[in-house]
Amino acid sequence: MLAEPGRSSATDRLNAVHAQAVIGKLKAVEARQTREYNRHLLYAFVGWVLLTASLGIGMQQGWLPTSLLSVVMKPRDPAAEEFERTRAGQIRTPIKGDTCREITFDNDSGRLAGGDAVRCQQEAEDGQHNVGTGGRINAIRDSFRR
Repeated sequence: MLAEPGRSSATDRLNAVHAQAVIGKLKAVEARQTREYNRHLLYAFVGWVLLTASLGIGMQQGWLPTSLLSVVMKPRDPAAEEFERTRAGQIRTPIKGDTCREITFDNDSGRLAGGDAVRCQQEAEDGQHNVGTGGRINAIRDSFRR
């Protein structure tokens, strides 16, 4: 039997109530998911703030390992800066007594220049040590003789 257009049957009413219940459940699930998403965003933001603050405080207080800070805070050696700028180093060889011959070696061109006589003690005053330089220079010279 067909239902009249103005009247609804029990089945139609039951289907409408069921559809409203399903829609209500879907809205509840959607609202719960939105709350969880917002809560997880808040957790991520709070974690980021804590991590950023702890790294900032750690860097300020010096709590980081020295290997990380040494790259940033290590004072530069003036001799190393001079070598980096000019790419030339000094070679000193003892001549006699307290006199050494100082030769400048240009790393870019490979040329030797100078040959001035200087005091050997001047090297120790500059903060460099004259330990085994003659042996190293002879080893370099001997490598070219082969």
